[in-house]
Amino acid sequence: MAELDARVLYEFGRFRVDPYLRLLHAQGASGPVPLPQRVFETLLYFVQRPGVLLAKNELLKAIWPHVVVEENSLNQNVSMLRRVLGETPGEHRFIVTVPGRGYRFVADVQTVEACGHASTTNAQSGAPAQTPPSQDIEAYRLYMQALALSLRPSYENVRGAIELLREAIRRDARFARAVSLLAVQYTTCVIYDFPVADALDASEREAERALRLDPSDGTTHGAVGVVEAVRGNWISSATHFRTSRAVGNDAFTSGVECAYLTLSVGHIRRAAEEAEHTYRAAPTQPIGARVLALTYLFQGRDAEATHYADVSVQLGQSHTVVPLPEIYSLLALRAGRYAEASELLIAGMSQRLLAAGGPKAAETLCAAMKDHALRPAAISAIDELEARLSPEDLDQPLRKRLLLWRTMLGDLDTAYAFLARCLDHYARGGTVGSAWGFLWLPEMRPFRRDARFQHFITRLHLLDYWREYGAPDECELRDGTLICG
Repeated sequence: MAELDARVLYEFGRFRVDPYLRLLHAQGASGPVPLPQRVFETLLYFVQRPGVLLAKNELLKAIWPHVVVEENSLNQNVSMLRRVLGETPGEHRFIVTVPGRGYRFVADVQTVEACGHASTTNAQSGAPAQTPPSQDIEAYRLYMQALALSLRPSYENVRGAIELLREAIRRDARFARAVSLLAVQYTTCVIYDFPVADALDASEREAERALRLDPSDGTTHGAVGVVEAVRGNWISSATHFRTSRAVGNDAFTSGVECAYLTLSVGHIRRAAEEAEHTYRAAPTQPIGARVLALTYLFQGRDAEATHYADVSVQLGQSHTVVPLPEIYSLLALRAGRYAEASELLIAGMSQRLLAAGGPKAAETLCAAMKDHALRPAAISAIDELEARLSPEDLDQPLRKRLLLWRTMLGDLDTAYAFLARCLDHYARGGTVGSAWGFLWLPEMRPFRRDARFQHFITRLHLLDYWREYGAPDECELRDGTLICG
């Protein structure tokens, strides 16, 4: 893992390239130079290989992995780069075209190290600010209490944080960070399906208010990023998270981006980088360890996933709060510890789920993973469980769990019918659901390979995002069709 105090930056002329934040800075400019994502990736590829002749085919594969594009797209990227860098026609201060072969970046590139991943201190990272963000000391105390609760999300903690923040804002209506954290709490209610009325609308309303008070607050942009992801506006979500990083976001926001954007779109390697940053930026907060455990689970690195799940619990995260039950139970199943996996699943069940037959479904599922002859009985137990539950009982984590179980049992027809009902349910609330990262687990490979997966991702509005930022890891985008190995 890369250490935070050894972040490499690239400098040439009056420019500096930050690979982690995906930003280009120019000396004398008031802020980062705006660049489309693909253009930035082209520049980064150049500065990491100064003086090297880069063939066009090599660049196309590097900048658009798993996506088939025309050579003209690369030419347009290079033309925009030349304009941004101030290179006039006929000049070759930075980029030289080698006819019929490719390009060479000829500027003198220096690598430098920067300390830390963010230059600003943010109280929501858990670090003290240089000056209190509110002149009302009582309001600030309430805010810090709410912050401590929010770092360990549960329904009770989030509800308590909302009450504390409302009181802090009543005392100081211009307390931007308190308003921002309130937006985050409502967003947390959305992504965990906590029973808070109109949480999505409240999150948007409070985020807009926070941005009016302080448009440079990274955490607020992160909250908007989550809301946009939940709405299915993935490109807008990425823009807000990128803005959040540019102004110095906190570890919580970085972890949320990893869980609700990067993993959802299947960019597992990128998610691993974000998870490492989150953990190293705030090693005493459970969110970093939790998202690290997730990314290792997706990569099949089970020992590391176990370690960081344990760290998350040691830091105060309940082992019954999503996604830890899923992480631990899958790790047990992969290791052949079927009885333990069943116990872990049951331990995280609500009273309603226990009464509806959840233990029987979990027990027969795990038994069927050991003995395939028991799969029909496991499918029947899940059918019975679903029949006893109302739509209100089926929160998003449980819906995902049932989809995963059916896929592991090979019951894809029922899984896709259930998924269609889930999407209809989410659409009535104005969302596409959230935290779709579980789709990219190794156990979900049969689900991804099914022809019906294409219709599903279309309903999630993911294709435009992948055209802009690249297909999911281990997948290709061909003529608007996602092909996964």
